[in-house]
Amino acid sequence: MTLYIDLDTRAFIETPQFPRSLVSIDLKRGDANQISVAFLRNGIVQELPDGTTGKFGIKVRDRYASNSFLAFAGSWNKSGTGEGARYAFDLNLDTAEVSAEFISSPASINAMAEVEWETGGLRTSSSTLAVVIQNDVIRGLEGIPTTATPFVRTGGDGTLQFFNSTTGAWHSLSVVGAAGQETLEISAALAP
Repeated sequence: MTLYIDLDTRAFIETPQFPRSLVSIDLKRGDANQISVAFLRNGIVQELPDGTTGKFGIKVRDRYASNSFLAFAGSWNKSGTGEGARYAFDLNLDTAEVSAEFISSPASINAMAEVEWETGGLRTSSSTLAVVIQNDVIRGLEGIPTTATPFVRTGGDGTLQFFNSTTGAWHSLSVVGAAGQETLEISAALAP
């Protein structure tokens, strides 16, 4: 994901070609993200001065005073020069702080992000960007689905048979006994 920041307004914008304000981004709980930032002036990517450092932080929406980030990258990796300059953050959303916000299993949580960069002792921050962190569907503990086993079948002898999922065996069910004294009889495990 590449985010664009206008150096004059410090606002996030959609793309250099469409300089509309970027309203929000969607991220996924548990994911590791590489978020690349490009800085623009008049729609043209700018390379920041050598030695510029950067940080990327996400907190729960409106918890500005909180001392806890949901996710934080304290440095970036610069690549390219001139109009090809990009500043990449490795952002991990598999944190205890993110997990704590999903204890009641909401579909998503609302958060906010900010990029901060410092050049020669001068610190500058982006505008605040809304972030929606969606709950994850694949947790990694589900197991691989298997073909469902039917629990009822008809045997070759016309009996009704039921599957015991605890033992993994089939059993036939029969009605036995004289008229008026019928009972159900469950057979021993049948050959598969």
